[in-house]
Amino acid sequence: MIIVLRHQPKVGKVAAVEIEVSLWTYEEETRKVIATAEKLGAVVAAYSPLGGGFLTGSFDTKGLSEQDYRTHLPRFQGEAAQNNLNLVEALKLIAERKNITLAQLCLAWVSSVGPHVVPIPGSTRAERTLENLSAASVVLTKEDHAEINRALEVNPVSGNRYNEANMKMVWG
Repeated sequence: MIIVLRHQPKVGKVAAVEIEVSLWTYEEETRKVIATAEKLGAVVAAYSPLGGGFLTGSFDTKGLSEQDYRTHLPRFQGEAAQNNLNLVEALKLIAERKNITLAQLCLAWVSSVGPHVVPIPGSTRAERTLENLSAASVVLTKEDHAEINRALEVNPVSGNRYNEANMKMVWG
């Protein structure tokens, strides 16, 4: 991805890059893509900023149908899901202290990664869409970031983003 972005002058200007960015998907390669996009003046369209719904605080892994793709994602399965719920609970406390929803906290965090990073959450309900839009007015302080980082340190994300075969295709 970085190589492709850096060769943009030879091909044409890259206007946007769409990658997964969330509190539970922010690995080194993600950070490199975000930094490179900023240098090149490209927008980062951050898909799945709510971790496929897991980071909303209202997700129930037992409520997934057999057809739901998330049943095949390691982070949504068994012990990993239980561990990830601990992170959700820690983040909920931060959101409650700020008098916002967990989804708003997570979206505000993604937006705070850089001025060129735009979260693109999905939603199936109008009220959730409005809730998500209002996250744009949430400001995270240095203290908020420190608290979020502590929550991530104490409750590290469990499980891969995708199954083993699909993980091989993530960064090429």
